[in-house]
Amino acid sequence: MKPIAITMGELAGISGEITLKTWRQVKDNGFPLVALDNVERLKNITTELNISLSIVQVNEPIDAIEIYKDALPVYNIDLHHPPKPGHLSEINAKSTIESIEKATSFAKAGLVSGLVTNPINKKNLYDAGFKYPGHTEYLAAMSGE
Repeated sequence: MKPIAITMGELAGISGEITLKTWRQVKDNGFPLVALDNVERLKNITTELNISLSIVQVNEPIDAIEIYKDALPVYNIDLHHPPKPGHLSEINAKSTIESIEKATSFAKAGLVSGLVTNPINKKNLYDAGFKYPGHTEYLAAMSGE
């Protein structure tokens, strides 16, 4: 069994909360996830929302299999500065793009069984140099479709 990769999405929005709540919903059903996100950001969200769960950084997606039932496995994506809810950051948008690219590379290499994308803010990504109308077109381009 391989984990499902979930991208970080827009850092100023609800994507982190979606990731945390998704993990809580599916972990006991045998659906391992690996979040491609920032460990500290997710820990801060759990504190802000008073959600009790463990978050563990993994070095490879396969590492998620051993821990996903007890902790949210996170493949860390560095941020340029701490995100603020509701405040878009062009420089952090580059981390969002990196998360999508890394998740796609994991899928292409067969290291994950699937890919789930969190919501993005397209204008923020465009301001950071993103050249595609959205996730679908970007994923198609990266996969050669």
